[in-house]
Amino acid sequence: MLYTVLLVTSVGLAQPVASSIDDESVESSSVEQTEQESEGQSVFMWTQDAEVSETDISMLPIQITLQNGIVLIGSMEFQQLLTWTPQSTDPVRFYMDSGAVQEIASEAISSIVQVTTSTQPAIEQETVTKEEVEPVEEEVDEEVVFAPSVGDFSFQNPAASRYLYAPSSIPLQKGQGYTSLKFVFLSGVVGVTDNVTLLVGSTIIPVVSVVGGKYAKQINEKWHVGAGAEVFFLPFASAFDNGSPTAPLSIGFVSATYGDLNSHVTVATGVAYEQLFSNGRINHPIMIAGHKRLSDRLAVVTENWLLMNLDIMADGRSPYTASINSLAFRFIGNRSDDYYIFGQTISSRGYPRATVDFGLVFLNTNESASLDDPVLDTTHYSLYSENVTVGPIPWVDYTWHFGPARR
Repeated sequence: MLYTVLLVTSVGLAQPVASSIDDESVESSSVEQTEQESEGQSVFMWTQDAEVSETDISMLPIQITLQNGIVLIGSMEFQQLLTWTPQSTDPVRFYMDSGAVQEIASEAISSIVQVTTSTQPAIEQETVTKEEVEPVEEEVDEEVVFAPSVGDFSFQNPAASRYLYAPSSIPLQKGQGYTSLKFVFLSGVVGVTDNVTLLVGSTIIPVVSVVGGKYAKQINEKWHVGAGAEVFFLPFASAFDNGSPTAPLSIGFVSATYGDLNSHVTVATGVAYEQLFSNGRINHPIMIAGHKRLSDRLAVVTENWLLMNLDIMADGRSPYTASINSLAFRFIGNRSDDYYIFGQTISSRGYPRATVDFGLVFLNTNESASLDDPVLDTTHYSLYSENVTVGPIPWVDYTWHFGPARR
């Protein structure tokens, strides 16, 4: 009996100890697991911090200057900075401060400069200054809000102000100009203001010379209007005794152009006073011309004239006297901001300078038979006329553009 009591007591006392031991084991295991989880979490957090640090190291703060003068400040991947050059064609990924990513075509970038800690305050100060004067800039920009854009092309068209000979109503801006050689006729044009353009020209041997001017202005997003005059001279006419006029042809005109720098159509008319062949006959020319840019380097140009003489309508004849039709391809040459000599290729970056026109010209005249009456001292013209076509005549024009790019 005594043994039975001792056995039962031993079993009862042994259970709490075992429970205590189990609790301690569980607590120890929990502590170890917690420590392992904490260590694992610490390892994960360290790894994540390492990844962030590596990402931060791969991004460098930079300043991008675009071809149109706009300055962007943000970040760019280090690997892409290593491979980018001014001759690159692949777009670059630009990271804005807001976190957005924007791809920028390499052709639109003028330069990329790394922003260092020492230059950062100056850049921020410049940004603040620009923000402070932003309302003033907006008021000034209202005058040029309709300036034609580049559109789908990599750079602006330098020859939007002219066709084969006739000008469009799109003006040159102050400081812009060009010199042009058409066979043996050399001319020069310069913009003295944003609206006024002056012209001088002459044959290489000065047999015929010309001076002129044009005023043109943009009135809305698509329309330009202009007016001007040109006077042709025979510099050596007074050296002969045949009474040749010194200014055989004078033209005054008004014009209107619809379109932008790349695609536009112009209609012009005016008065042409001619003294060389008709002794003071007045013609009314009508000119229709067009320009269509097909690619960065190629455009097609057409210029068409219709000469009308309203005085001959009194004889019952048609006022049409002559017409000129033309079609040409315009090749826009390399841009020449940077030159590389001693065997290096000329860079294609910058503002385009040279254009070359190759085309064909057709001349058409309307001739009517006439009969002179010596008794009445009158001339009778036939109601029937004959059209005479001369051509095609090849047209070649080389033009060098100078001055800054269009603002």
